[in-house]
Amino acid sequence: MKKELSITQDHWDWLGGTLSRHAQAKIAPTLIKLIMPGVRLFEFAKNEVIIIEGDIGREMYAIYKGGVSVGRGRKKLAQLKEGDYFGEISLVAKVPRTATVKASKTCQAFELSWRAVTAIDEYFPELMISIQNVARRRLEDQ
Repeated sequence: MKKELSITQDHWDWLGGTLSRHAQAKIAPTLIKLIMPGVRLFEFAKNEVIIIEGDIGREMYAIYKGGVSVGRGRKKLAQLKEGDYFGEISLVAKVPRTATVKASKTCQAFELSWRAVTAIDEYFPELMISIQNVARRRLEDQ
């Protein structure tokens, strides 16, 4: 069952490092904490559904611990692990969710709200370009 967790400085440091890798540019964790409203950390039980195909997406996720399985119908599309993100297609392409995502084992993931993604677009354009490119590739692969 989805459970919200407290975010510590270690969590912010991890998120800053992970986003920096995706952006290929240094993003200070303290800056992320200040300018990215709507970042929350959740724990999901094994097999818990996080995203449902066809739903309207208002957030994306970055996997802190554990992993998720991405699928459409009975077809498995991908297995994602720590440091990967998902849910970006709905926000970038402004379309309903294109797949169902569920925890393949107990999983902790940062939820980045639409407001947080808007802040990424404004303050970290390199990261937004990276997210858009991944969303485009994932859409093409489907």
